[in-house]
Amino acid sequence: MSSSVPTGQEPLLPSSPHLAPTLILRIETLTMTSKPVAIVVGASRGIGRQIAIDLAKDGYAVVVAAKTTSDASTASPFPPNPNSPASTINTVEREIRQAGHEATAIAVDVRDPASIQRLVDRALETYGALSLLVYNSGAAWWAPVASSPFKRFRLLQQVNPEGLYASVQSALPHLTRTAGRIVVVSPPIYSRFFRGKTAYAMGKVGMSVLTKGLAMDFVREGRGMAITSLWPAVVSSTRIMSFFSFFFPFFPFFFPFPPLFSFFSSLVGGTLLTGGTGHRVGGHGKVYRGGSRGGQGPAQGDHLLGRRARHSQGPR
Repeated sequence: MSSSVPTGQEPLLPSSPHLAPTLILRIETLTMTSKPVAIVVGASRGIGRQIAIDLAKDGYAVVVAAKTTSDASTASPFPPNPNSPASTINTVEREIRQAGHEATAIAVDVRDPASIQRLVDRALETYGALSLLVYNSGAAWWAPVASSPFKRFRLLQQVNPEGLYASVQSALPHLTRTAGRIVVVSPPIYSRFFRGKTAYAMGKVGMSVLTKGLAMDFVREGRGMAITSLWPAVVSSTRIMSFFSFFFPFFPFFFPFPPLFSFFSSLVGGTLLTGGTGHRVGGHGKVYRGGSRGGQGPAQGDHLLGRRARHSQGPR
């Protein structure tokens, strides 16, 4: 007796009479959790890494997302320098898991909306829900327009505002179901920020415009959600240090502010994610800037920028 297989479909069992029947099973890994779930985009190093680690300590199941991957089992020393290319989503995942918390590393290219959608889909397949999106990915290029080739400008826009927009669009339907929150690393909107880095500023300020616009949408549509932007006044990160060290070889020695990583991470896990719901949560629709004093670490608490606060207020 012969059996036929519909065109375009593969048989589940081998058709050769010389082979013992073998059942082929596809096993999907599914780890549902009762914990709140966070996706941290740009979590391989610096502030993003610290945010991912601290959210895990605070009880989140964390999706550690960025472009850089590695074999974490061979990392030496471990953990690697958190501000070096040796720190990847896989080493951060390993750090979190070794501390007894939940984490899953998923590679993403924020220049590709399809890659971002796959990230969100895999997060949902793994954990079943989504409570928080943190967008920390960023490309830096501090130079005037005359020294900023269009190719560089395009990259800045792809990674900064376009990557954020695509991430929000992919995550938003699922965040709506959980009264979720969004945290963006982007600057206050004030003219001094543009000075000498127009191409970079256009994209980063665009991220803050998205924060404020989406905050207004949440209120007007009655969604129980919140969005906030945070901006470090001074930060030592791989992309910033590599950029400046190209022009100023001794630059890293004058940038001693790693405590700011923990400071900003504490804001994400503390003030902005606790107390109230929806637009009543502290910081909804605002752009916060963290300060530092004379190289002695962060200022006490986060603050709006004094007279510039009127540019950074929430929805009206």
